[in-house]
Amino acid sequence: MKLAYEVILPPEGAQKQSLAPIIFLHGRLDSKKTWKKMAPVIAKKTGREVYLIDARNHGDSPWSDEMNIDVLPEAVEKLIVEDMVTQNYNSIAKRTIQQLIVLLRASLSAIPPKADEIAAKKAVVKFIKEKLPPAQTQLKERGLFDLDTIPLKKQGDSYAWKANLDVLEDMLMSDKGDIQLSGAYKGDALFLYGKESFFDVKGDEDIHKFFPCATKIGVEKCGHLIHQDFPDEFLKQVINFILI
Repeated sequence: MKLAYEVILPPEGAQKQSLAPIIFLHGRLDSKKTWKKMAPVIAKKTGREVYLIDARNHGDSPWSDEMNIDVLPEAVEKLIVEDMVTQNYNSIAKRTIQQLIVLLRASLSAIPPKADEIAAKKAVVKFIKEKLPPAQTQLKERGLFDLDTIPLKKQGDSYAWKANLDVLEDMLMSDKGDIQLSGAYKGDALFLYGKESFFDVKGDEDIHKFFPCATKIGVEKCGHLIHQDFPDEFLKQVINFILI
């Protein structure tokens, strides 16, 4: 399967041909647009090409009912899915994603007839914010909903999400995402996490099992989406790690 991607080049004169490129992988239900604002900064600061990739069943990449490691021959695609479907989703994270899928499906009904793309995205954002439970006020208040990164597409006279919600939900509800990992990556690895995220990165012993040279950096007052909550901190930590 040929994946959709975009390449961001460093400014003329800044590119270092001998260096490996940087590959950005988005999260579940998202697309390569997530990294569109970050990529040029990282390309400029590091002198490397930056690849933004849509995983299968996401963004502009093809859809397939099969989504597991065994059916993915391309090395890059295998890496993407390993990143997306790691088995360490706890019950709170699973429930949150399930609720989000339900919200995404329902939000399409809030788009007025003949709405252009901007109006459609605004209607979806308004619907989702109103439906979020009081406990998720952080999501309601922060700048999470960047219209440019919302993966919505025109489909005939209506709109649809650029993610195969049915396949992703099926994976979440079944054991298809349970991967028995083996081996270890002995190079340097950075795990940047929000201290208010529902993922326990700090206490996850498997990280050092599979990445013995991992560095963990927690960001105060931040949830799961560091690149949206604290973009400057995200860029600083990632660029510093690459340049070391």
